[in-house]
Amino acid sequence: MTDGSVPAPTRDRLSELVSLGERMGYLRTMRVGFAVIVLAVGAFAPDVRGVTLAALSVITGTYLLLLLAGPELARRLRRKDLLPVMGATLLIDGLYLGWVMYATGGAASPLRFLVYLHIVAVTLLGSYRTGLKIAAWHSLLFFVVFYAQSAGLLA
Repeated sequence: MTDGSVPAPTRDRLSELVSLGERMGYLRTMRVGFAVIVLAVGAFAPDVRGVTLAALSVITGTYLLLLLAGPELARRLRRKDLLPVMGATLLIDGLYLGWVMYATGGAASPLRFLVYLHIVAVTLLGSYRTGLKIAAWHSLLFFVVFYAQSAGLLA
């Protein structure tokens, strides 16, 4: 088309799109993977963690319970409120990963690669704008924890 108009979406083109439910499923799988990696490192490398394995397990279990059950219940209740729930879960992901980094060595944590995986997954499954927002959120959390440690507010 040379007149600059956008072609109407056909059934073939619409079938190429990934639904929000599928994307949430992939994010759910990513969260379970994060939990498995964190618990495995906590169990098999006790010198890395700065908290007890019980504390690590409780926080990880609460994270999984909150982020696996919460969005599923919200999705069943109201379809239109799914995007804000998805955004809130991404912020909670950031809080959890920030705590994991703090609990396993801070800036020198061997689990800091999980933050990079999270940013890449959100960028690919959501949008580049959402990925940038999540990258800014992780940066903000990192600097808050770093300066709280420097000020002596955190051990």
